[in-house]
Amino acid sequence: MIKVGIVGVTGMAGEETLKILLGHPDVEVAYLGSEHAAGSEIGDLIPDLKGICRIKCEETDPKVMAKKSDVLLLCKEAGFSMGLVPELLKAGKKVIDLGPDFRLSNSEVFEKYYKIKHTAKDFLKKAVYGLPELYRDKISKANLVANPGCYPTGAILAIAPTIKEMEDAGYGLQDAGPMICISAYSGLSGSGKKYNLKTKNLFIETYGNVRPYDVNVHRHIPEIEQFIKETLKCDIKISFVPHTVPIDRGILSTIFISSPVHSANFTFEKIYEVYEKFYKDEPFVRVLGKSNTAQTQSVAHTNMCEISLPEGAEASARGAGRGQIVVISAIDNLVKGAAGQAVQNLNIMCGLDETAGLQFRSI
Repeated sequence: MIKVGIVGVTGMAGEETLKILLGHPDVEVAYLGSEHAAGSEIGDLIPDLKGICRIKCEETDPKVMAKKSDVLLLCKEAGFSMGLVPELLKAGKKVIDLGPDFRLSNSEVFEKYYKIKHTAKDFLKKAVYGLPELYRDKISKANLVANPGCYPTGAILAIAPTIKEMEDAGYGLQDAGPMICISAYSGLSGSGKKYNLKTKNLFIETYGNVRPYDVNVHRHIPEIEQFIKETLKCDIKISFVPHTVPIDRGILSTIFISSPVHSANFTFEKIYEVYEKFYKDEPFVRVLGKSNTAQTQSVAHTNMCEISLPEGAEASARGAGRGQIVVISAIDNLVKGAAGQAVQNLNIMCGLDETAGLQFRSI
């Protein structure tokens, strides 16, 4: 059995991670870390687990964490993991960071968006971006995996087949790259348990309301742009508008990809074939039939990403010489967008069945 520790277990991502791992056939939860709940039994803090899990929370001491665990999942805010990762890796442990500290390879970009100094810059190049569908081979050899953000997971999985098709075709995208506009809608759990001034996640503020926030300045923008830049070797600025909607969980992203007509064959049949082929062997991506549309209800409480391409989505965009497609994706922000993807990465890193603990859940 692989001994796993979870830090930040009382937060939404940490709680979801624990619930998944309690049903994992090859994992023993050996350590639970919480800065404010040390000494408390986890079942007294998470009502769902009362009488089911009797593990006590401990202080976030890296020496204790390393002694008790083979793999550490860090479910904390920006700035937390960079203070622990060097010591944990030195102790020979594997680390999956669900926070943002190691997602961006450029420390200056990180500091610009997160407004804090990065104190573990030497480890940025050692971290592997934990999107299994794109980086599975690298994840399998990694000791440090940066779990993607929830919005980037839904967005990158939706655009990857088109971007990769353009890369493989070798078109001159340095001169005329695609334009990408993303409109994304997130459930309130994406804001965490505390009040969030930006998303205004109080019930009285969200019920019956749809509200955009951080328009074109959201912290997840550089993650998406980093993938595009690494793939196409050119700088492409995306337009990204996140919204909060009055549901408990889920992210739906509607993405408009506009590109020079000569860069790709923008017929619906061609586009659909590209997506089906790209994801045909992926256990957690479902490309829907031509008459179906991705929706959050279909993926709630699962590690699945659902993708749909509306027929007619290849319609010409306004403006000379450009074509446009529309891609829609849906994920559960707490599972595929956080905890489930972290467990998927754990399975790959440890040589386990990639779907272990993720296909059927009892809690």
